[in-house]
Amino acid sequence: MSPKEARKSLQNTNNRTETVKARIKATGEIIELNEKVSFLDYARGIYRDTDGNKYHYEELEIFEREYEKHIDWEQRRYEIAKAMLPVIYLDDGQAERADDSDLGFEYKSDQYCAKEAVDFADALIAELKKRE
Repeated sequence: MSPKEARKSLQNTNNRTETVKARIKATGEIIELNEKVSFLDYARGIYRDTDGNKYHYEELEIFEREYEKHIDWEQRRYEIAKAMLPVIYLDDGQAERADDSDLGFEYKSDQYCAKEAVDFADALIAELKKRE
């Protein structure tokens, strides 16, 4: 991995923390590099491990990237409900359903459409969390 690629891999992006591991060539020790690099260190090809020790890029063999996603489930819930609301509201069968229907549909009014959209989002999130 070139120094430019390694520095790029150290950048933090939205909702994701990137961890880069490296081997110190002289000792063979595996270290975890700090994702934040100052401009001056960047220009000099310097990396810092999580303990603050400095290493020049030529001293390291950078070999592994791991991604840890931080999911904001409340934001995801909002996004799913927002996407489902027009689908539920514009459903062709909605006009034919009565509030006391045997089908169990309750969304004749705007409030019920919103409730069903949130219920759908909750059900989807519950299923997604099972697979984490």
